[in-house]
Amino acid sequence: MSLARAFAPYGATWAEDGRILVSDRQGIRLSWVPGGGGTPQPIERKIITRAFSPQIMAGGEWILHGSIEGVLYLHHLESGWPYAIGRKGVVRRDSADLDELLYGANPLYLESGHIAYLSNDGTLLAFPFDLSARRVLGPPVPILEGVRLEAEAGDAQVAVSRAGTLVYAPGESARLSRFVWVDHVTGTMDTLPLPKAGYSGFDLSPDGREIAVRIRPTASRAEIATLDIPTGVQTRLATEGVPVGSPKWWPDGSNVLYFELFPDGDQTRGVTLRQSPRNPASRDTLPAGTIGVAANGRDLIQGDRAGQWLVPREHEDRRVKLTKAQSLYAPAFGPDGEWFVYMDEGAVFAANVGKPHERYKISPVGGEEPTWTPDGKRIIYRDHQEWWSVDVSMRGTLRAGRPRVLFRGPFLQVPGMSHDVSSDGRRQLVLLGPPEETTTRLVAVTNWFAEVERLASP
Repeated sequence: MSLARAFAPYGATWAEDGRILVSDRQGIRLSWVPGGGGTPQPIERKIITRAFSPQIMAGGEWILHGSIEGVLYLHHLESGWPYAIGRKGVVRRDSADLDELLYGANPLYLESGHIAYLSNDGTLLAFPFDLSARRVLGPPVPILEGVRLEAEAGDAQVAVSRAGTLVYAPGESARLSRFVWVDHVTGTMDTLPLPKAGYSGFDLSPDGREIAVRIRPTASRAEIATLDIPTGVQTRLATEGVPVGSPKWWPDGSNVLYFELFPDGDQTRGVTLRQSPRNPASRDTLPAGTIGVAANGRDLIQGDRAGQWLVPREHEDRRVKLTKAQSLYAPAFGPDGEWFVYMDEGAVFAANVGKPHERYKISPVGGEEPTWTPDGKRIIYRDHQEWWSVDVSMRGTLRAGRPRVLFRGPFLQVPGMSHDVSSDGRRQLVLLGPPEETTTRLVAVTNWFAEVERLASP
């Protein structure tokens, strides 16, 4: 039965009056849907955190939810203000110590007087909680291991009834993965000598020897790190806020560009930084709205509601429009610095600098995360579990061949870029999660609250 049309929903929850609260547009909008179905009615009060997997609390004034930064939140629907849940209690997000907060996914309030949630390794934890006073009464403790958890922004396969019955799908966490190469011709995989971790969006360095990646630890805030492929050495960049999305190498490989949310928790704004992995003191704050850097390493790419722009550093008043599409992710430039590819309207397009209206459709249907081979002769993009290649020629005008499938596979899709091309253009770097994509078995545990109360007493 179809109840409503929602764009990129990140969860829904039933209210006591029978209505359904939906978190859509990737968690940035909350809307009410009648219990029998109908048109979503957005809540006027704008929230300043993305709401993942929301749950309405008793009385209907508060919701409990996860977030893009991994923080567990209590959100007041009337004021729109978020309160972060930490080890020492519930605090306004703008006054929270990031290192004292609880990080996880799929928080659930239990009628036993606890909040349960998943760590990134698939462990279900719980802590005692006084809902009426909104007080944390004890530290989180592990309750159950081996709960299936989907890749970042995905849900845990778990549900709990008010009477205390737990139902879950056993399995590995898809938030822990390994980097692997996939050969474009043979489709064979080669695992990199790097540990399994909570890898998210990433970017290969221009020389193909290092990976800049956002990492989600098991129970703490995200980090930006560089991984040296030949040696396996990891270098962590010092961050002040919470990094989101994909880091990006500067064209000469000297710095990493990344975006982080301000420590005050306002997810409607943040700052873009350029930082050297080898010199922590070399850290620059880039102009507001910066989402990338041009191929020449000087000009910046900025985004606003009108589209995306190429902005010369020396003449910011002479910006050139690149696309009409509004996106958090910068277009990918080819090696000539003139042609670029980007996503819009559910497809992949190519355009020339300064000619946003003369764009060329690269993917007939679908497609995302487009990038170039280093020689500029092919565009590679992802469409769900398939990787496609398009031969292109750019002599005066762009000529694109027919897309062909490079390979298929159960590789993870994470926020930002989830693949990149090797420096020789022959292999694709992707993230490989658990061998099973899902499970066919469910486990039910009755009277589960007794176990929670025994392990997580106040």
